[in-house]
Amino acid sequence: MKKIYALLTVLILLTGVISCNQQKMLLKSLTGMTREQVIEQLGEPQAVRDLDNGEKLMIYEARKKMPAGDIATGYNRMDAVPIPAYQKITRTTVYLGADGKVLDVKREIDYAR
Repeated sequence: MKKIYALLTVLILLTGVISCNQQKMLLKSLTGMTREQVIEQLGEPQAVRDLDNGEKLMIYEARKKMPAGDIATGYNRMDAVPIPAYQKITRTTVYLGADGKVLDVKREIDYAR
């Protein structure tokens, strides 16, 4: 029985690592693409900012409302801790060089009440 639990734990951890790596690979695959190719893949950005050296930033932002709920504080406990509703904000920033090609991609996740 312990072997089964150990195997399940390893599988769950590997699944998390693989999904994170796939996301990073997707973002890094944008490196070297042109502005038009990025727009074709991600859609129109919410904001475009010009930098001093001729480079540009394309900013994508996704907001997801998360409902209020309870956090259980332990097994068979009756004292659940309530959490308020919040928003999950995912910002993807694409750095374009002066030649119009992607230099780097950054993703940030913030939470707001």
